[in-house]
Amino acid sequence: MIESRRFAMPRIRSIRLAVATAAALAGSTVLAGPALATPQVLTVEDNQHLNADGTVDVIGTYRCSGGPSNILLGDSVLDQQSDNVGSPSTTIPGTCDGAAHPYTIHFPAGSYFSFQPGPATFTSIWSFYDAAGNPTAAELVNAPITLRR
Repeated sequence: MIESRRFAMPRIRSIRLAVATAAALAGSTVLAGPALATPQVLTVEDNQHLNADGTVDVIGTYRCSGGPSNILLGDSVLDQQSDNVGSPSTTIPGTCDGAAHPYTIHFPAGSYFSFQPGPATFTSIWSFYDAAGNPTAAELVNAPITLRR
């Protein structure tokens, strides 16, 4: 009888350990649920059009989830060979349904230099505000693009 207890105890402990591990994993999965929500995402097209008047319209997409949103398009900067032009911040209504939506940011011609065809970098930082006013951010920093006529 002592021998059967000796073998039974490890089995019971193994079962208890398995149940405790499963419960702990289930609890951590529940806690991690909100963190797994679809993140806000910005993209930019690799090739951008350099207009005849020296302006550039940078196009890309944004994706967010959580329903209607106000989106603060933070400062955006287009850099080329150490020269840059910024685009001011603006707030727009956004569609946050998990799908990709297009955006365009207009950059005026530089006042002391002209954009040229060739490599450039694009930086933009956005804040997405949900109905309760809680922000989440998405950013592109020094994303390589090519300006083409």
